[in-house]
Amino acid sequence: MADTRRATLEAQFKRLDGPSAPGVGGKPGPSRLDALSPDEHNVLKYARDRMLNGQAITNPDGTITSFKGARMSFDDGTVMLFPTFWDGKVIADPHVAMQKAIASGIRWPIYKDDATAAAAESKIHRIMESDSDVAQGRVK
Repeated sequence: MADTRRATLEAQFKRLDGPSAPGVGGKPGPSRLDALSPDEHNVLKYARDRMLNGQAITNPDGTITSFKGARMSFDDGTVMLFPTFWDGKVIADPHVAMQKAIASGIRWPIYKDDATAAAAESKIHRIMESDSDVAQGRVK
């Protein structure tokens, strides 16, 4: 991806991530990223890096995919959210994808149960969808 295109996307992401319009007392409102944990930020950064580095997949309908995730339960009931999208392709076997995720050294989020993980995944996905809209020129 050309450096100018990358810089433009980064600036647009930053604008969208910034504080919301001033609220009571004239102070800026919260950022859309404030609700993300540090490990959830890692998920978003992973997806954005795929977009910024030209590694996203263009789907038949013209949309782009920079993250396909999976949730895997551990024996203690906790659940990890991690990408199955590696090296420009989706890894069908979630166990193999999880091993790649662990080997990456990136801290992926772990939740107390699947319902909590699913809710968090949905929250992160909404941000990724707006990022995808920006990357496709649907949001200026």
